[in-house]
Amino acid sequence: MEITNALLEPRRVGDRPMAPQMDRARYAAREFETVFLTEMLKHAGVGKMPEGFNGGPGEAAFTDLLTREYAGEIARSGSLGLADSVMKALQERLK
Repeated sequence: MEITNALLEPRRVGDRPMAPQMDRARYAAREFETVFLTEMLKHAGVGKMPEGFNGGPGEAAFTDLLTREYAGEIARSGSLGLADSVMKALQERLK
């Protein structure tokens, strides 16, 4: 069984491969949504530990990483749709 890296292989639309620009645009749109959601979740207090914990700087780093992962999962689910909107705008510019 051959293992391939899906990120390196060109995606196909029908019979023709998608342009590498579109793959980069899709990645940029998803990353934009992830960063946006990370900031929204931080301000909403997601990942904050109760006051009784005194974990120090390690706790702060873990909280930031956890919040980023939550945001990434939400972005990958496509439930917000921000990446799709950004992608549509980028597609118009790349044509």
